[in-house]
Amino acid sequence: MSIDKVGKTTLKEYERLQGVVECAILYKEGKTNKEIGEKLKMGAPTVTRNLQRALDEGIIKIEIHPPDAIEVAIEIREKYNLKEVYVYPIGIADEVRNMLARLAAYYLEDLLDEKKENIKRIGIGPGRTTLGFVMALSDKKRPDMEVLSTSSATHFETYKASNILIGIPAWKWECELSRYDTDMPLRQQEDYADILFFGIGKIPDMEGVAALALLSGSRPKIKEKTLAVEMNKLSAADAVSFINYQPIDSKGKLFDWSYRGYKDTFYEKSSNDKSILKPSFLRLDMIRRMARKPDKRVVCIAGGEDRLDAIKASLLGGYFNVLITDLETAKGI
Repeated sequence: MSIDKVGKTTLKEYERLQGVVECAILYKEGKTNKEIGEKLKMGAPTVTRNLQRALDEGIIKIEIHPPDAIEVAIEIREKYNLKEVYVYPIGIADEVRNMLARLAAYYLEDLLDEKKENIKRIGIGPGRTTLGFVMALSDKKRPDMEVLSTSSATHFETYKASNILIGIPAWKWECELSRYDTDMPLRQQEDYADILFFGIGKIPDMEGVAALALLSGSRPKIKEKTLAVEMNKLSAADAVSFINYQPIDSKGKLFDWSYRGYKDTFYEKSSNDKSILKPSFLRLDMIRRMARKPDKRVVCIAGGEDRLDAIKASLLGGYFNVLITDLETAKGI
């Protein structure tokens, strides 16, 4: 499947097919049409149509035979208690990130156009995947939206920084943008946006080293060679991923920086050393709290074999409630 063929039709068909499979599974469990409708929040006619389609397409026989992508998506959703999981059978390694980013763009615009939920404030994290995501958004004017960065400006400002990326949808949609405020109270962080979009960084990953080192409390003039050494230390100390510049270990816990010799915690700055920078990003524990709220969406867009351990760790940590990934990665999960 080429990138050009990935579009809104793909998303809609996926959602329809997922509904068919879920109806079939509940039917096999002995649930009535009414019970199926109540559990899946579907009207009776939709349940009837879905069960008929399941029969017509051979999904319901003596046993249920759902397509692999739908089956594994349901398993992941139930195992990690997620709101939604989208698994796409795309196997062209070089295009996985771009294709998932584009599908995530259609996912968001479908939510906005269909007005399924009251979404006004959209947070966008840093990275190559989220760059592809904002580039894939349409030029449809959405002046009532507000796009928010999940970090403030840093000494290492790149085109993949959240602070920069939010300018793209703001320009396309002709809407407001807001940059992260480092003095924001924690209670406000917990309700920062209606929906957040993040990619997953892997460790070691030199592309994220500079900003990670700065934002975690390293000195502004740290050399690239020193950054490489620090990243290797992270990897050796069981750090497998970073989300919004914050590293987590293989169990999904926020990484302990005490081995670095700093007295201050990851989220605090020392009052005695002015060269240690104040963290300037949406805190990971606040992101997790958002993911636990039924009226919020925290979306992870990630795929590929090299991101598998990072995605597993993020799921164990409970930092997302929506996952958009590819079939091979989903099977690995």
